[in-house]
Amino acid sequence: MTDTHQTKCIGGPLWGLNTQRAVEEFHYTNPSTGKTTKYTKKIMYGHAFFVAKDIDVNFAKQMALLLLNPI
Repeated sequence: MTDTHQTKCIGGPLWGLNTQRAVEEFHYTNPSTGKTTKYTKKIMYGHAFFVAKDIDVNFAKQMALLLLNPI
């Protein structure tokens, strides 16, 4: 097993994870603005998501539901 991971954006303040190792948080620096945002792992509806520091958990849960069950 390799120690690589791939994080992919699935919607603004919420990220999904494809990984072979445990990661609890990461910092992302936007190349356009230089702004750094901290993301923390949250398990919602049986899936791992990374939620931006300033995002309300209830809002993140609603976004996760929309991503898991598109209309």
